[in-house]
Amino acid sequence: MRDSETGKSKQYGFVCFDNFESSDNAIQQMKGQYLGGKPVDVSYSFKKEGGAQAGPQAQMGAEKHGSVAERVIAYASMQQNNNKAASAKMVHFQEDHQLKGNSEK
Repeated sequence: MRDSETGKSKQYGFVCFDNFESSDNAIQQMKGQYLGGKPVDVSYSFKKEGGAQAGPQAQMGAEKHGSVAERVIAYASMQQNNNKAASAKMVHFQEDHQLKGNSEK
């Protein structure tokens, strides 16, 4: 992230992952690493309260992303998507075999 007026680095940034396994792995792998001679601190971000940019005082006691509840919701969503994909594959498989069966007669 850079300051829009000065162009100087704010010395922080954000990265998004599509699953908790990848983000947990990245956090673990970056522990103890250095970038430009400075230690890298990687963690889940704090959730914004009320949609406003919260300062350090407002973040005290604030919940971070990556909570158990978020993981349960993500897992359930992933399972639901996997079930839908598996059902769609089965339908295509059945349709393909029905077409082959009809063409062989």
